[in-house]
Amino acid sequence: AAAAAVPGEFQLDFESLGAPVPVSSADIMPELLPVDDDAALSSLPALVASLVSEAGPTGASATTRPNGSGSSSMSAFGGGGEDAAVHMPVEDVITKIGSSKMGTAIQALKLAEELCKDAPDTVLGHVDEMIAACSMQLRLIFSIHLAESSSAPVGDVMRLCKHLLSCLMYLFNSATLGRAVAAGMLQELLNDLISRLLDGKLEALEEGPQISRALNMILLKILENSDNTSVLSALIRILRDGLGDASSSNSS
Repeated sequence: AAAAAVPGEFQLDFESLGAPVPVSSADIMPELLPVDDDAALSSLPALVASLVSEAGPTGASATTRPNGSGSSSMSAFGGGGEDAAVHMPVEDVITKIGSSKMGTAIQALKLAEELCKDAPDTVLGHVDEMIAACSMQLRLIFSIHLAESSSAPVGDVMRLCKHLLSCLMYLFNSATLGRAVAAGMLQELLNDLISRLLDGKLEALEEGPQISRALNMILLKILENSDNTSVLSALIRILRDGLGDASSSNSS
């Protein structure tokens, strides 16, 4: 719609003032290209498939740290391996997601992916606990497994990270599960995901760009399928906490 004309008594006579006549904002504003959110979100299945396929089977990694060994630190649940864990109660699966043993965590995340994808009702009563376990494992990956002092093979760590992100994608691909996440837990997860995007360790990783893309996609799915009020509340709290930390550092 055209802008309403400004009454003459409120207009400035630029010529009499000897000032240049301003150019209309319509002439100087750049044209913004439309963003196809649907196209971006429709790539989720392909991105999940890519993450899982590149994560590969649980086994020895060909990639090691310069100061690490070539042997893999991966291990299955023990005893019966994956077959014994197929019918594992969801509570036990969630507990093992937060394990410091990468092999145990990966096997649990594989089961959690299947539950979120094929049996979301099974997860519905435990969604906050699953988010808490995933958040804890994400912190373990970046603070422990990717630390310079760690001897864990980078390939194994990336495999764990990809399965973790894949699990979160499947969880928030379901509006039912996404809207069941409590506001406080949503704030914790958003804070962790945003912190990982800003983590300098990603830049040093060969697969850093793919991990960053997956993190961005998860954030999009959270915005799309979580409770809008909870998301807005969580983002405001994160911003407030960030401003508070900045003020404290400036005053010290």
